[in-house]
Amino acid sequence: IAQLIHSTIDKNFEIENHELSVSACIGGTDFPKLGRSPDILLGQANLALYESKKSTSPFTHYSPALETSAADNLDIATRLKQAIALEEFELWYQPIIDLSDGSVKGAEALIRWPQSDGSYIAPDKFIKIAEQSLLITQITQWVMNIVKEDIHLFNQTNLSLCVHLNLSVKDLQSSYLVDNINAVFSQCDWTKHGLMLEVTESAMMTDVARVKTTMAEIANTGLAFSIDDFGTGYSCLTHLSSFSVNELKVDKSFIDKILDKGTGFSIVQTIITVSYTHLTLPTKRI
Repeated sequence: IAQLIHSTIDKNFEIENHELSVSACIGGTDFPKLGRSPDILLGQANLALYESKKSTSPFTHYSPALETSAADNLDIATRLKQAIALEEFELWYQPIIDLSDGSVKGAEALIRWPQSDGSYIAPDKFIKIAEQSLLITQITQWVMNIVKEDIHLFNQTNLSLCVHLNLSVKDLQSSYLVDNINAVFSQCDWTKHGLMLEVTESAMMTDVARVKTTMAEIANTGLAFSIDDFGTGYSCLTHLSSFSVNELKVDKSFIDKILDKGTGFSIVQTIITVSYTHLTLPTKRI
C-alpha cells in the first residue's frame, strides 16, 4: 500500500498552471499483532510517521523502540524547563589552536548538562529537543550571559581569546536575537578578544533572506560570523559571498580524510582556494 501511494504521487501535479512535486512520509503498524485498539494502533502509526519524517524515510514500521525513544525525549523536554530555571548547565571552553605555532587563538563555548549520577546528557540530544520545544532561545540567552561574565574574568587576567558562541536555526529566526545580543554584550568589553558567532551552513539556508538581514545587522555591531559544518549543506561559495562571513569551518567528514590525499583532501583544497579567491573573509580564517 505504501509503495502504491508513493508511485501515485511520484508524478508532478499541475495546479493553477504550476507544476508541483509532492512526496510522502508514511508510518505503519500491524493489526492485530501489535494491537487491537484503534487508539493504540493510531498512536503506534503516528510514532512511526514522525520517525519517517525525521529520517526522511519513505516508510517506517512501528517498533517498541520508538515508544522508548519518544518517552525519553518527552522526559528530557520536561526536565529541560527545570534545568533552564535552575541553571543546571555548565559552559566548557574548547581551545582553538594555531597549528603554525601551537598558540591558543580562541575558545569555543560548549554547553554541557551534568546529571546527579555524574553522567552528562549529550548536547546533540537535548539541543534538538530544545529546538523542537522552542526552549533553545532561552538556552542561548543563558550561554550569552555566562560568556559575558567569563569575558570579564578574561579581562582581569589579561587572557586574550576570541570566544566562539553557537547559534541555532531558531535563534536566527528569532525577532529578539539582535536586541538580545546588543543588550548582553554592550555591558562588557569584548573588543580585546573578539566574539565569533557560529552558525551551521544548513541553518543559514532555512530562510536565506531573513538570516542574511539578521547577520548583517549583527555584523554592523562589530561581531563576526563563522560558518560551521561547511560542506554538508546546500549553499555554494559564491552564495556565501553575500553573507557577513569571517570564517569557514570545514566539516569534520572532510577533515578526517584529508591525509589520504583522496577526495577529502581535494575538497578541502578546493574550498580554501576558491574561498581566498572569491569570498570576502576579513580575517581569512578557514
